[in-house]
Amino acid sequence: SDRNLQAIRKLRQLGGGFTIATGRSVPSYLPYHDLILPDTPVVLNNGAVLYDPYRDEIVWNSVLPETAKGYAAEIARKFPEVGVEILLGKEIFVTQMSKQIQDHMEHEHLVHTIAPIEEIPDQWYKVLYATEKERMEPLCAYLDSLEHTDVTYVTSSQYYCEMLPRNTSKGDALKILTRMEHLEQKKIYAVGDYYNDLQLLEAADVGAAVKNAPEDVRNAANLVVGSNEEDAIAEVIDYIMEHEQ
Repeated sequence: SDRNLQAIRKLRQLGGGFTIATGRSVPSYLPYHDLILPDTPVVLNNGAVLYDPYRDEIVWNSVLPETAKGYAAEIARKFPEVGVEILLGKEIFVTQMSKQIQDHMEHEHLVHTIAPIEEIPDQWYKVLYATEKERMEPLCAYLDSLEHTDVTYVTSSQYYCEMLPRNTSKGDALKILTRMEHLEQKKIYAVGDYYNDLQLLEAADVGAAVKNAPEDVRNAANLVVGSNEEDAIAEVIDYIMEHEQ
């Protein structure tokens, strides 16, 4: 929103910095780059990638193990109605289409390739499962029951559940970014709205949740601000202006 963008500009004028940590891949981040113009590399794929958009370079990554291919195939067979999207560096593959995947591709104008799992190249950063809200509970329950100790499963919206490399999250990526950019002496604020933001809020010095986040996420935050439809970023920056000068 205009208010958010104005607040970010004000933050920068006073010496602050701004970047994003998102589940998006490189292709789905890029349309927003000129609006955001981040001050550091951005966290993508829910923490599996640190990407420098100015050099068009992945500066750090965490890759799914080879076993993920078998896991993905097993889950696809068990839930044939669930969409399956596999994200590599700049490539997106779809092995099983669903309405949610189709809507995602069309809304973001994403180029993708439909292919079976065995034909997808290596270097997977994440696997996205997408389905109706009412089907998420049995999907998540099944994933929780699996003893896949070399990967991590996380829900990132009411429609998405994701397979990530083990010990990979936005919070873990923030810690790496902090060291990489020598930000140890800076105070870091983070804002989140869903379960894939929990580690991010924990890793930051101050974690903020929007008021329409799930209760568990709000409870994990140091402060709660307006919803994502109510200029939440500007509200956090206003808080910074009040408490950090």
